[in-house]
Amino acid sequence: KNYINYFSNAYLFFENLYFSYKTKESQDIQKPRKIYIVDNGIRNFNVAIPKPDTGYCAENIIYMELKKTSSLVSYWKGKQETDFVVQNGELQLFNASYTDVPPNREVSGMLEGLNEFGIQKGVILTRNVLETRKVDGKTIEFIPLWVWLLANSRLFFKEQVPMLQKQESLYISGDIPVLDIEPGIGGSGGSGGHFVHFQVINTGEKVAIDCQWGV
Repeated sequence: KNYINYFSNAYLFFENLYFSYKTKESQDIQKPRKIYIVDNGIRNFNVAIPKPDTGYCAENIIYMELKKTSSLVSYWKGKQETDFVVQNGELQLFNASYTDVPPNREVSGMLEGLNEFGIQKGVILTRNVLETRKVDGKTIEFIPLWVWLLANSRLFFKEQVPMLQKQESLYISGDIPVLDIEPGIGGSGGSGGHFVHFQVINTGEKVAIDCQWGV
């Protein structure tokens, strides 16, 4: 435990506590604390048997991103677990499910948390799933992690996001600035590479740009 305290004081490790309105309950030693690391590279370098653990790495990224704009980030667990309870004037709930087929336990865990705290909407961060579901009177938004990271970075730097209008399942805005890219799409992009894919995705009030680089 001393080593964890040392790493925490150096801002290398972060302890995520159980959420409760009662301070005594949130500090209860019987409630396990979840540990997150300032950078996934530290974790990947130090594991005994190197192997990809995209689920943990994605959850770690989400926690560190939430800490940029929210000083109070916790988790909650009833029968199922809610990965992140964020306090920014009002409670927000997030689950991490870095897959294209989120398991039912993520939905049931989110519903349990929403009902416990009387919240109407929660977010499940996925790999590429982008949709909104109404379940038992609650709204659950499935958002790709990379889209959320791009959008959240704009909030962190306090950039203005253009107002968007919904058209069917997509959001189109005439206020989105035209991107001037040199060299043009499909042209030479530098030593050994060129653009192979470029896509602008509107997801409501946020805009994400997906640009893949090829050789």
